[in-house]
Amino acid sequence: MSQKALLGALGLLAALHVGVLAYHLGLTLAFPYDLNYGEGYVLNDAVRLSRGESLYIDLQQFPMVRSPYPPLFPLVWSAFQPLTGPAFWPGRLLSVLSLLGIGAVVAWNAWRVRCGIWPAVATVGLVAASPFVYQWAGYARVDMLALLCAVGGVVTAQWIGGWRGVIVSAVLCGLAVWTKQTTVTAAVAVGIAYTLRSWRYSEEKLKLVVNHANRTSGFAPGEAEGALVLLRRFLGTPQPLQQLREPEGQLALQDGRP
Repeated sequence: MSQKALLGALGLLAALHVGVLAYHLGLTLAFPYDLNYGEGYVLNDAVRLSRGESLYIDLQQFPMVRSPYPPLFPLVWSAFQPLTGPAFWPGRLLSVLSLLGIGAVVAWNAWRVRCGIWPAVATVGLVAASPFVYQWAGYARVDMLALLCAVGGVVTAQWIGGWRGVIVSAVLCGLAVWTKQTTVTAAVAVGIAYTLRSWRYSEEKLKLVVNHANRTSGFAPGEAEGALVLLRRFLGTPQPLQQLREPEGQLALQDGRP
C-alpha cells in the first residue's frame, strides 16, 4: 500500500471521527434538559454565582447542596446567566469550545514534534475518536475546561523555555486545579519534568566545563574528571529550574569559544 493511500485513509478516518463527534455535539447542545446528573449541580453553581451567592454553604441548612468542584467553570458560565437564563446550552457550549482548544493544542504539539501536517491530523482524529471525549465533551461539566488548562500547562512546559514558560505553565496548571481538583496531577507532572530537566542540564553543563578545561587549561587526563566528581559532591543535587538560565550557552562551550 502506497504512502499516499495510507495518508488518504488517515485523513478520511480523521474526518469521519470529527464529523460523527460534531453531529453528536450538535444534538447535545440542542437538547433542553440535563443529560447527566452533574450538569444540574454546575448549573446551580452558575446561577448562585450570578446572584452573588456563595457556593460552599453549610450542608445542615436548606437547600443542603454544596458545590463539588472549584469555582472557575461556573464562574465563567455565570457571566452569561443574565443573557441566557438558567439553561444548559451555555455550559455545554463552553465544554465544546474547550474541546476545540484541546484539539488545537495537541495538534500544534504534534506538528512541532514531527514537523508535518499529517501527525497533527492523526492527533485530532485520535482526540475525536476517544470514547471519553464522545461521552463528556457535550456535557455542561467542568472536565473539558480543566483538561484544556492541564494540557496547555504541560505543552507550555515542553516548548516554552525560560522563566516565561515556568510562569505560564504554573498559571495554566493553577487554573486547571481551580476547575477540577484531580488535575493537580498535571502540576505534579510538570514539576517533576522541570526538576529532572534541571538535573540533566546541570550535569551536561558540568561535563561541558570539564571538556572545555581539558582543551584549554592543559589539565592532565583524568584531572578534570576528578574535579567533576568533587564538584558533584560539593554541590549535591542541583536546584530545580537551574537549567532555565540560558541553556544556549552550551553551544559556545562545545565550539571552544569563551
